[in-house]
Amino acid sequence: MDAPKKVVFTAALPGTLSAMLLDGNGDGGQVKLNIPRSDVGALVLLHQFCAGKPLRVTVEVLPENETKRQKSEWSS
Repeated sequence: MDAPKKVVFTAALPGTLSAMLLDGNGDGGQVKLNIPRSDVGALVLLHQFCAGKPLRVTVEVLPENETKRQKSEWSS
């Protein structure tokens, strides 16, 4: 399988303080995301083809009516 040009999935920031962490020097950080079961396949692609590579990340907030069906699927 060839590497995908893009991996797209729905996600949400967890409601915890540890969802975003800055390193002690202030020159980087980490972001944790909750992914619904319906998009777990995208995580496999992300790990298989993108692990260890620099990524460009764009965040788009979805309208509430597009995410209602997925709220019960968010992983913890």
